This record gives sequence, C-alpha cells and structure tokens, in this order.
Amino acid sequence: MEIFLSDLANLFGQQIIVEQADVTAYNKNVSGYDGKIEVVLLPDKKEQIQEIVKLANKYGIALYPISGGKNWGLGSRLPVKSDCIIVDLSKLRTISEVNEEFGYAIIEPGVTQIQLADYLKEKQSNYFLDVTGSGKETSVLGNCLERGTGYNALKADLLLNIEAVLGTGEVLKTGFWHYENSKVTHIFKHGIGPDLTGTLVQSNFSIVTSIAIQLLPVPKVQTSFSVRVTDDNLLEFIEKLSELRQLKVVNSIVHIVNNQRSKISLTPIVYDLMKADNPNLDSVVLRDKANTVVGANLKKGWGAVGNLMGTPQQVKYAKKMIKSFLGPLGKVDFIDEKKLNRLEVVLRKLRLKKTWYFIMAYKRVYGMMKGAPQNESLRSIYWPNAEEDENWENPDLGKTGLVFFAPVIPCSAVDVKKALDIVNNIANRYQYNVALTLNTLSDKVLEVVIGVDFNLDLEKEKKKAHEFSEELIKQYKAEGFYPYRLGIKDMPVMLDQNDPYWLVIKEMKKVFDPNNVISPGRYNLI
Repeated sequence: MEIFLSDLANLFGQQIIVEQADVTAYNKNVSGYDGKIEVVLLPDKKEQIQEIVKLANKYGIALYPISGGKNWGLGSRLPVKSDCIIVDLSKLRTISEVNEEFGYAIIEPGVTQIQLADYLKEKQSNYFLDVTGSGKETSVLGNCLERGTGYNALKADLLLNIEAVLGTGEVLKTGFWHYENSKVTHIFKHGIGPDLTGTLVQSNFSIVTSIAIQLLPVPKVQTSFSVRVTDDNLLEFIEKLSELRQLKVVNSIVHIVNNQRSKISLTPIVYDLMKADNPNLDSVVLRDKANTVVGANLKKGWGAVGNLMGTPQQVKYAKKMIKSFLGPLGKVDFIDEKKLNRLEVVLRKLRLKKTWYFIMAYKRVYGMMKGAPQNESLRSIYWPNAEEDENWENPDLGKTGLVFFAPVIPCSAVDVKKALDIVNNIANRYQYNVALTLNTLSDKVLEVVIGVDFNLDLEKEKKKAHEFSEELIKQYKAEGFYPYRLGIKDMPVMLDQNDPYWLVIKEMKKVFDPNNVISPGRYNLI
C-alpha cells in the first residue's frame, strides 16, 4: 500500500491523496452502515485513471470508484467490500461537448445535474437534461450507470456510449466511439458487434471516465397533469395509465405517491416558507401550522404527477385523452408555469395565505419536470424526525437515517395489489409509516420505491430499519419482484452463486479485470 501511494504521489503530486483527517467523512452515510474507508484518491484529470489502474494491478490494490458518492439510501460512498481504496471522481467535471444538431452531451463523472443544466441554460440550448429528484449536486454519469429514473425517461435509455478504463488498464470506447472517423458515433449507439455499453452499466469491469448522454428537446408546449385517486381506485387507475402509455399519449414517467410520501415532500417546504414569514415562531408550533396547511390541501389516497410535452395540438389531444381515461377515477388538473405564476399573484391578493404556501411548495419542485434540478426533495429525509437539519442538503451528514428498496413489478392490478400488500403487512409489523412511490417505467412495468427513515443516533432504530429492509427483499424476491438496482448490503443476498447468469458475469470479470482490482463484489460474485 505505501509503495503504491508513494508511486502515485511521485507521478501526480501528493494532492491526489486525500488527507487522513478528511477521509473520515467518507465513512459517514445516511443508511447507517459501518464504514472502513482508510484511503481516498482524488484525481483531477481523467488521464490519471489509467495510471492508477496500472499501479493497482502492479501492487494488487483494490479500487472502488465513485462519481460523486451520493448514492443515498443504498450505501453512499462505501464499497461493497472492505480494504478498497476509494477513487473519488468528483473533480472530473469537464463537459466536453453539447451537440445542438443531434441533442447529446459528452461529460465526465463529476459533472453534476446543476452544472449541466446551468450550462445548457447559459448556452440557450434547444435541449434540456432530464433530471432526477436526487439533488443538484448528484452525478449525471453515476445515475446513468445505476439506471436511475428521471422525470421523463430512464437514464439507461438515454445513455449512448461509454469511455472507460478497464481493469487491465486499457481504454475502451463503446459503440462507434472507437472509430475516430465515424460520422454516427453518438447518434446510432449500437455500433457493430456485442453491446459493450450495456455490459459496463451496473458492473465492476471498469472505471467509466466519460459518457455520451441523450438530451431532451425543449418542447413548444410543456404542462403537467396531476390526479388524486382513492385507495379503492388505485389499481384501475394504474391499468388505465398503462393504456395511455401504450397509446403514446403519455410518454413521461408518471410518479404515483402515497399520502406519507406527499406529506414528507411538501410539508418541510411549507415549513421553510412559513419560517421566512415568522422567524421568531417556535419550531414545534410552526411544524403544527405547516402540517395543518398541507393537511387542508392534500386529500387522502394517492397523488399522480406526469409531464406532457409537444406541439400545441399534441398536448391538447393528450389532455383530452387523459380526462377521458382518468377523469372517472379522480380529479384531473393541468398545471403549467403560467398557471402557477397566476395562482401565486391571485392567492396573495386574496390573502389566502395557507393555500398560497401549498402552491409555492409545489412550485419549488415543479421545475424538475423541465430539467431544473432542485434540492427540495432532500428535505423529506429529515422531516419525519426533525423540523430542521443544518446538513439537509447532504443527508450523509445528518441525523436521520434512510434505506431504500426499489423492486420492479408488472403494471397489472393483481401484481400491484400483491406488492402493496407485502410492504404494508411488513410495515405494520414494524410499526412504520412508509413513504411509497410507484413510477411508471414503461407501459408494462412499475418501479416501487420504498423508503424508511430512522434515527441514526439510536442503534436500536438503525438495526430495526436494516431488518425491515432485509425482510422486504426476502418477500419480494419470493414473489418474483426483483429490484432494478441494489444497495451495497443487498448484493450478497441477490447474487446467487449457483445461478448460471452470475457465474457468466464472474467469468467476464476475468476478461475485463483479471486481477480483480475494480470494485470487488459490486454486481458480481467477485
């Protein structure tokens, strides 16, 4: 280890090695897992990655790359296995290209949602970044490699090509990217031969140093639709929504949330708005007032929000179809930026302050549908346990814990009911009021996002949350509902050593990374 670090320092300077006093922070994580990170490398040029990997091979050092380390609820910056050196790629922040003709961007691992969104806005681009609710400073590349879910599309579907340093130290470019004179490199992603782009997603074969990602065109018209449905109507609602997606009327990912998810998402924003107007009011009193405002404006049941984009004629037709299909099952509203601005003015003039707070809370998060990343969603992490948290924009440093589990299920009434019964039955036994989100990943499948919060300072609460998560995995797995991504503690459970699929992945590792220097155990048996 010492010789490895010494050689690195000689090549790139001592600054590539994070000071020991700063390494401790890398072990802190919102999920309450024990961390044993002792060494962190912080390269600032992607050319350094190849030398790091070569030296790791030479000295038998295991590396664990992170793009930004904000894999909150799934392990944050921690490796799957101990005794790994963290390679923090957050300083690799180059936006190499934004192609206005074909609407793609080439970016490095440290490029954040807000960085790319601001860049596109500054350049007055005709395209926008489809963002997630994970926060402004999360890595675009990292989320793509984990198959994250945006507001309009799956990140894996937007991923065009990958440039990576393999475990052998070789540089690989996927698709047509390895042909220097290709005219269709990032506009026909398949290339020739096997698809190695998909092979490098959710894998431990390489360190990805750049990706090309598809951007979305700025539409002529953009509006959102929201629907409130009762528990009794939910299953039929999901099947009708599936039909609308099959008909290509709705093309965005519709987020369907239960009451608990709505409350913990909107109430802390209302609290923040009310505090600005009442800075001397007691926090407990203010919390009660915020709860009252949200309770008065939020009906029981489930809330669904989706995005509509296109020409005026396309959006007009979509509105008509949505009313026809979903109107009998719940109240349908259409909201755009102009309507929100009008409501803001009218409610203020009428002095309907309680409703104004609720609309302003919604307005804060509305921009995400149009590619404007926000941190507001992060408030939902601390809110169940506290009115405020000075570290709310970095949950790893807060006092509230969080674990996520996200199985994928069919868009059928039978399967949705079964999936909800499982989580509700387990939650009742553990006495949890879980926040649930159902995301329509396509016309055929839903992603069920299950989050449970707990007090990080209480060992008993931490253990209880981890046991809850383990039981969820066990029961969903038994029903054939598997997650689309895994936390670091889930991988040993989900990866069956007798499954031919994972045995093939294990053999592939020997080709891409024969000395197993990159992310041991991550989406792999080795």
